[in-house]
Amino acid sequence: MVFIEARSSSPKPGNGQDLDSYINEISCKFSHSIDIFFSVIVKRLEDTRNEMPIRFKNKSYEKMDMKLILVINGHEIEWLLPITDGLKKKLKRKIKTWKLELIVLNDKQAFDWGLLTS
Repeated sequence: MVFIEARSSSPKPGNGQDLDSYINEISCKFSHSIDIFFSVIVKRLEDTRNEMPIRFKNKSYEKMDMKLILVINGHEIEWLLPITDGLKKKLKRKIKTWKLELIVLNDKQAFDWGLLTS
């Protein structure tokens, strides 16, 4: 199971306040995605528009690997670590609870992973 967030840009290293705001925004999006997804799966929220595919509702999630992937267009590889560290710190409880793997990639890496096409 993969939750992907794609961004056209991000703050450059050294811009502390903007970086903190960016990390807060991304972590909220990931948290909300996980909460909404599993709330529908366990039927705490109703899928009123039938947007959730049936195969997701009938899956066994106990041993499934789950990843959070952030893709940032045009971001330098050496700039990824501060964002990764900040997100891991902010999402520590979610990562531990759901046994999530967090991955932050730039567009070139995402292309190599097959997440983007030319």
